[in-house]
Amino acid sequence: MRNFSLPSKIIPILTIALLATGCTSTRLVIKSEPSTAQVYIDGKAMGETSLEYILDEDRAYVVKVVKNKYLAMTKTITTDSREVITLNFELEPKRHYEMIFIESDPGRASVTLNDEYICTTPCEFELDDKDPNLRRTLKFDKRGFDSSLLSIKYKEDTWKDDNFSERYKVILQPVFTQNEYKQETGQAAAPASGPVIFGPTTTTIAPNNVITPSGPVINNSGQQK
Repeated sequence: MRNFSLPSKIIPILTIALLATGCTSTRLVIKSEPSTAQVYIDGKAMGETSLEYILDEDRAYVVKVVKNKYLAMTKTITTDSREVITLNFELEPKRHYEMIFIESDPGRASVTLNDEYICTTPCEFELDDKDPNLRRTLKFDKRGFDSSLLSIKYKEDTWKDDNFSERYKVILQPVFTQNEYKQETGQAAAPASGPVIFGPTTTTIAPNNVITPSGPVINNSGQQK
């Protein structure tokens, strides 16, 4: 019986062809800061970080990481026959922006935040949660009235109080005579006490366009009356 053998030049060529058609896999390691972010590979949910996954095909993949209160991040990778690929995602917190409406009695009071002019009442301005642990203290100034401070604190996901009211209102205490008060405001008599902070309050607009506050009344010491 004759033994059959391939020529020595053909063997390397066959070896290369077998390797080229053989299965290759890549171990994908996905990490995030903070952790426990949801991972999607080509749109399919794969689990939470930190996570390892075997990629069986030598091609491009789209990896997306999602976490509540953080901006989603996406990266595209190509395996290129690599044995291990490690992806690190540094997630950026979402910024929560909120419009706050403030008013004063009398109106046309100048409002400052950290000595920076914000607006003149009645007005609205935007706050964000960049430093949610800090209070925002607004200062109200108007000629002939004592300055008044209004402190607002970020709670969970809002700058408004627990009943999600829409407005803050401050009543300013006059420091001039009754006649000067009448000239300034057009009202016959100054408030008996003040400054009084209504706030936060909800308000309704009456048919005669007079804003009528409703809600808790807070005295100067922060006690609800």
